Amino acid sequence: MPYQHDWASSRNHQRTAQATPCSYRTALLFATALWAALLQQPAGATTFYAVVLATPRYAVGASTLQSGLFVSTDNAHTWRQLGPRNVKGYSMDAVDSSRGRILFMAAGNGVHRSTDFGATWRIVTDWRMTEVMDVMVDQHDPRWIYAATAFGFWRSGDGGDHWENPPGELHGGYTYRLQTPGPGNELVVAGENRFFRSTDHGSSWQAMGSFTEPRGILGIVGCADGSCSASRGGCRMYATGEGVMVAAAGPARGAPAQLPGCPRMNVYAMISAGGASAYVAGDSGVWLYNACTPRCEERTANIANPIVHALVMANDTLVAGTYGDGLFRMAGNSWVQSGLEGSIVWTLRRKEW
Repeated sequence: MPYQHDWASSRNHQRTAQATPCSYRTALLFATALWAALLQQPAGATTFYAVVLATPRYAVGASTLQSGLFVSTDNAHTWRQLGPRNVKGYSMDAVDSSRGRILFMAAGNGVHRSTDFGATWRIVTDWRMTEVMDVMVDQHDPRWIYAATAFGFWRSGDGGDHWENPPGELHGGYTYRLQTPGPGNELVVAGENRFFRSTDHGSSWQAMGSFTEPRGILGIVGCADGSCSASRGGCRMYATGEGVMVAAAGPARGAPAQLPGCPRMNVYAMISAGGASAYVAGDSGVWLYNACTPRCEERTANIANPIVHALVMANDTLVAGTYGDGLFRMAGNSWVQSGLEGSIVWTLRRKEW
């Protein structure tokens, strides 16, 4: 019997084959939208983010890599992974007015952006931007996104779609951290050996003095001489590779001086403890500085790893991110594990939606 082709079956198969990609895309879009809806935070919620540089299982490109961006919505007690898994994560920020819908993460391979609460991500920079150490959203005008990289200061004026490395003192030079330590539109960048400030989105810069490995600035009320009067305008604390330096804020701030009573250590993080006090963390643990005394008191106690790279306040509880042992939270005069065991926690952020 001669072979007869079943044309009806072929047509049915063709229709099925043509429909499958569309059906798959529809299902994928539906699943993404559902996941984004589940990730959305209600108004008034407090969300914590942890950026993990690496874990003991770290291997570039490995599918099991437990690094990247993690999120907590229960006062930093439990965490789930939110961002890309196969990257070295350094920092993150969000468009606050979007209540967590628009997120940015700084990573070794560029700036990653999510517009659906972290359900999906894509790299919005090109080959010129690598080793992105920090990313920051201008909350006054979220079209402006800033990035500190090992190869210069970069900015975007359209929400991260296009980037430029503007000419000037920070063009091509090492930059580490971005901050807005005061009111208004002041932007501060920690460079290779000094801090720089700008009030025009990084088009021009003013040097703020020389430091050894500058890492960050914290403004507090109170100065190194023990004065706690807010009428003096307070002080600025400068995190450096040789400890914390302090100087009066404002145009007549003078030369920074070593913070009295505090160790000469690599300082990685500072956070206000209220009033004239601040927590300081680095490669010699956690210390509490009181400008009214003035003195530093060690708060490391039984923390498993004295190298602390990040700090955040969860209500009235201090949470520390360590270099290789995950998160710890202060409980009375001691510390207890608080997740992400074995991780190098590079950055901690608290967001109020």
